[in-house]
Amino acid sequence: MKLLQISKLQGLQDAYASLCHLTIITIDEAGRPLTELSGEGLSPEHLLEDKYDLLSYLAALTSPIVYENEVGLKMIAAPITGEIGKRLFVLAGVWREAFEPAGALMNAPIWQAADAAAAMNQITCLAQTAQSLLQQEVKEKKHAERLQLLRMLSLLPRERESKDWLESVIHIFLKISELQFAGFAAKGAGERYVLQACCGELDGLKRLVGASFYTGEGLLGHAALTQTLGYWEELDEDPRSSLFTEKGIKVQLLIAYPIHCGGQRYGILFGGSGASSGLSEETADLGGLLAGQLANDLHHLRMQAQAVKEKKLNRALLELSQAMSSLTDPEDLSRIAVQFILRDTGAAMAAVRLKMRPLIGLDRQEGELLGAYTERAPFTVEQRRALKPQSSEWKGKRLIEVSFMAQGECKGLIAAAFDDAESGKEACWFLEMAGQLLAHRTGSHVLSIPIPDQEEVVLSLRPIGTDSYTVPVITAETMPPAGQLHVRSFPAAGVQEKLTSREAEVLNLVIQGLSNTQIAERLCISAHTVKNHMTKIFDKLGVADRTQTLAMCLQSSIGSISC
Repeated sequence: MKLLQISKLQGLQDAYASLCHLTIITIDEAGRPLTELSGEGLSPEHLLEDKYDLLSYLAALTSPIVYENEVGLKMIAAPITGEIGKRLFVLAGVWREAFEPAGALMNAPIWQAADAAAAMNQITCLAQTAQSLLQQEVKEKKHAERLQLLRMLSLLPRERESKDWLESVIHIFLKISELQFAGFAAKGAGERYVLQACCGELDGLKRLVGASFYTGEGLLGHAALTQTLGYWEELDEDPRSSLFTEKGIKVQLLIAYPIHCGGQRYGILFGGSGASSGLSEETADLGGLLAGQLANDLHHLRMQAQAVKEKKLNRALLELSQAMSSLTDPEDLSRIAVQFILRDTGAAMAAVRLKMRPLIGLDRQEGELLGAYTERAPFTVEQRRALKPQSSEWKGKRLIEVSFMAQGECKGLIAAAFDDAESGKEACWFLEMAGQLLAHRTGSHVLSIPIPDQEEVVLSLRPIGTDSYTVPVITAETMPPAGQLHVRSFPAAGVQEKLTSREAEVLNLVIQGLSNTQIAERLCISAHTVKNHMTKIFDKLGVADRTQTLAMCLQSSIGSISC
């Protein structure tokens, strides 16, 4: 036991010794004293001469009793449940009854039956108070250990695709909850959830990994549907636990925490047991704290990955703009747009259809997707009236179609197919900007972009003069990786001069893909101030929104992005 616990027990023991006029001591299961003697008189240690018999007797003790040795000395023995798996005993005495012969017992006080009964009540109260005190100490110790485990969670190295990190989080949750198993089901495409990791004591848990369920299906699906904490007991015959029983896992108790943050659903953290032992409210709350931390970590990793992806796409857009600057043939422009889309967005298929031109595209499935898209219901670009991107399910993919306009009329369509809706959503703005570039380059008022001698523009291209470049033949197999493409942008004369230094700084961050909130944090100003700067930039550049601003920047190479 810790010194603090012994000190508290000693103080309690001293108070009761004074109250009931007995000598009291507390011993452990081996008979070792944990406290010093309290009170005056004949010590209970006199009864420990035959320690083996006494300890054997105490081992089976479940409630306070009066213990009497062979010569008539009596004491009270009361059990205390201390730390888990350990028992203590309070010994209080000694006395003798009036009819006992004196002799060796003459120093022991004489008590009547009523005195002994009153002392029994007082020592019982002492044992109960000591037990509550020690149990509270154990509870506080366990709570401190759980909080320490929660703090460990923040120290784990976070990696978005790291299975080890996720398993470490689940192990911490398992220790905090003291359940028999725990796991995490990640949100997949649509309403599907897939179990990514599971660990614990029960057999067959590895068979759960890879299993899936849908929103509203079973117990975990119910938590996914309601996005609230789910807790169930006595599940031995509950059909909603079939996800576990079908894998041979007996579940009696299950708790599920939906993991969501920033309007995004990331999955379900769950834990369970093969016995309905119940779960304390405190344990459930600590599990909720861990679930909240996990949600924040996953959201942070998502935002981090999204920022990296946006920066990559911004860079690719600049490269695409530079590549298009020396091209005039509409089909060449379409080809290079398709190649950039396929390479930089992760699309499974990309295609461009210009007005009065054949469809040009590439895919990653030996032409299968492109052939199927070509055979879709025929339409002409003139029939295309939807200005907003169109998203639909097609061939098990998420198909995004974007129209692009020039001089008030539709000039063409960009289409790309993605493995999941999230990838399509993230790449949609890139498709829109690529469409804007195509619209400008294929329109009647194509902007002329000179390439200054002092600036380097390297695009795996072969120079044929000081101010012009030609695009080599590029196929899906020979498309250079992003790391081989390097672009340094340059200011456009007469445009940046219109902006103040702060507005130019804000515009440069916009080109890098930062939101108003991120720009405010970077420049240590309010989001409202950023909005005011953006309004002034729109007015000075003669544009209506952020998209048109980016399109003008890409066409004019305004700003400075370190690549």
